[in-house]
Amino acid sequence: TEGQVIVGLEIAANGGLARVVVAQSSGNPTADAIALDAARRAAPFDPTPTGRSLPVRFAVRLVSQ
Repeated sequence: TEGQVIVGLEIAANGGLARVVVAQSSGNPTADAIALDAARRAAPFDPTPTGRSLPVRFAVRLVSQ
């Protein structure tokens, strides 16, 4: 499975995962699902320093071996 997925997520003030979405698909549904699963498994995060939710976007590059 290969591709680059842009994941958007929102970290709640308490560090929980409030939302996770594919902001830009790789075009490969399996790669997109792997990226979303990785983001979900990374939670919970530390509480946010501002006490408010924090939007985050990042790229996940998947390469088959």
